[in-house]
Amino acid sequence: IWMWRPGALPAETVFLDVGHGDAVFVRSPEGRTLLVDGGARDQFLDQGRRVVVPFLRGRHVRALDYAVATHAHLDHMGGLISVVERFEVKTVLLGPRDGPADVEEELLEACRRRGVEVRRIARGDAIDLGGVRVEALHPSAGWEGSENNRSLVLRLDWDGARILLTGDIERGAEAVLAASDISADVLKVPHHGSHTSSSPVFLDAAAPRMAVVSTGGSWGREAMSPAVLDRIE
Repeated sequence: IWMWRPGALPAETVFLDVGHGDAVFVRSPEGRTLLVDGGARDQFLDQGRRVVVPFLRGRHVRALDYAVATHAHLDHMGGLISVVERFEVKTVLLGPRDGPADVEEELLEACRRRGVEVRRIARGDAIDLGGVRVEALHPSAGWEGSENNRSLVLRLDWDGARILLTGDIERGAEAVLAASDISADVLKVPHHGSHTSSSPVFLDAAAPRMAVVSTGGSWGREAMSPAVLDRIE
């Protein structure tokens, strides 16, 4: 069967619509690939299988160089399990922690079955994605706090643009981050636009030109807080 394939695939960052969850795909100028989170998975819906895997195949991705789970909540890590089970992933990156949560253990087991390398990273670690520097800004190796505040925060440094991916951090982690250089052109708004996050001091430190919110519309997962929207505007 003859199939057309484009000769040069574009460098891009894509925020996938996975409802109330996160999934961000990056293809670098040199063609290396990164997926940050994979959407939600529960007994009713699997956004990794439903959205992320078909998206990757439609984007002519043969394998992911890196998949990152920002933290061990189902709306971020759950869909990654299905990506690992159904797609070739070379390395999974996780944040530091004392012991795995249930959903993280499920992801680790999927990685063991598939022979996927797992690495833990912390503040100060960085990877070269081939034209894109990916730096971990939070948490530090000894960080103690809630699961949301343990979210890996990554900054993607393209030539002339910075993208800040924040997981579900809340005010505690934001205050720590705001004391350092977290400036960015594009901000993935923390915790789906919840009132728990996007504090004025954090937004002033990041000073983005564009903000992206990934959220749903059902009860308990409403669109972003009006107060947060006002602060961003």
